[in-house]
Amino acid sequence: MRQIHKKSGFSLIELMVVIAIVGVLASIAAPMYSNFTKRTYFSEIITVVHTVKVDMATCMQSEGREDLCDTFAKIGSADPSTGSPHLNKVEITPITAVIVATGEASVDSATYTLTPDDDVGFIIGGSCLAAGFC
Repeated sequence: MRQIHKKSGFSLIELMVVIAIVGVLASIAAPMYSNFTKRTYFSEIITVVHTVKVDMATCMQSEGREDLCDTFAKIGSADPSTGSPHLNKVEITPITAVIVATGEASVDSATYTLTPDDDVGFIIGGSCLAAGFC
């Protein structure tokens, strides 16, 4: 008498469908992961620039004018450009005392600006806003 063996396993079509689904999910996840890592790298820049922001706010509180706080020497702070591998440079514009931080290529060279306002606060700006980094 002949025995009937039940075949088990997956067909080729079923395996192809699973591979296609995994490919679609990977193509969606990869750009999201890339943007997430750039936001994480840029948060390091924001943290490093925070020390300059605090020193400038202290200077403007005591001096009362932006033009008296428009260099690192005047605010008593060191240039933090070496504080993060993702930070290219930090500058303070003369007279207006706007803090401008520029990132490296790892964060698409995005900029982060802090503009002093009348209430000894700062207005955040730069290309990081459009990129969703800050």
